[in-house]
Amino acid sequence: MRPADNWLTENKHFLPVASYMKLAREIVRVLIGLVFITSAVLKLISVDAFEIYIFSHQWFSLSVSSILARTIISVEALLGLLLIARWEFKTLRWITAFILLSFSLLLLWKIIQHDTENCQCFGSALPMTPATSLWKNVALGLGLFFIWKTPNSNWKYQASYALFVGVFALATPSIASPPDFLMQYPTMPENTMAEAGKRLFADPDAAAVIPNQGNYVVCMFSVDCHYCKQAAEKMDILAKRHHFESQVRIIFAGETMLIPTFQRETHTTQYTYTWMPMRRFFGIAGPSVPSIYLVENGQVKQHFHFRNIDENTLAQFFSK
Repeated sequence: MRPADNWLTENKHFLPVASYMKLAREIVRVLIGLVFITSAVLKLISVDAFEIYIFSHQWFSLSVSSILARTIISVEALLGLLLIARWEFKTLRWITAFILLSFSLLLLWKIIQHDTENCQCFGSALPMTPATSLWKNVALGLGLFFIWKTPNSNWKYQASYALFVGVFALATPSIASPPDFLMQYPTMPENTMAEAGKRLFADPDAAAVIPNQGNYVVCMFSVDCHYCKQAAEKMDILAKRHHFESQVRIIFAGETMLIPTFQRETHTTQYTYTWMPMRRFFGIAGPSVPSIYLVENGQVKQHFHFRNIDENTLAQFFSK
């Protein structure tokens, strides 16, 4: 009998423990991979909110924030898929550790700032405060430490698998939800904008809050419109970034009792606003909302809807 066989015969009681530990490591590794994949999928479902969250830090332009949001989603999905496959795990574990540490430092900074809003770690579907998400990262870090010595997979199709999931993960976010700045959206005809401008300044409620002289942005929002809320958040960040807060005017439609909730959720409590009944409101806004007008000395010069808000145009308009 070989020495190894003799050891196995004499120490059979050790085999189940080793087998259970190996199984436990496999389960933990797959679970960590699934967490990253779930995070990517939920972010993609609410990619507009995730994009606005990145933009809200005012570290990047709106266009760069849009690209960065989709890049993070791709990286998380790719990381999860490669962890499950155990592709080049000895390198992958360091990448995973670096990503977890980077996200955790950001969350810690948010906690120091007493931020309790959704950090978008799992998109809008599963809101998490920075503190909760930090504990989630700690748990993932402990799991990663537990599986640290996992060997690389020797599956002969690993390279092909990695190439496939790499292309899939990188392409899917931009195909499923292309960045707005890359798309061509229909614009409001000039005669329609001119008519909207006439109705805007002919309306007593609107004229009371919009001066005839100077440059202003007039945001027409319905209080129960999801895209209006996201547009309001985006405009609030743009106004602060380019210093035109005093030149923002908001016209609401819908239940007046919901206006304070809208303002609180979108951080727009500081802006001058008014309210209009539906018929007059849509006579100016057009058939859909949000509807955003750039007004110069009482004349409408530009119109945006949610998808074609352009940061450069706004910056140039208010730098005059």
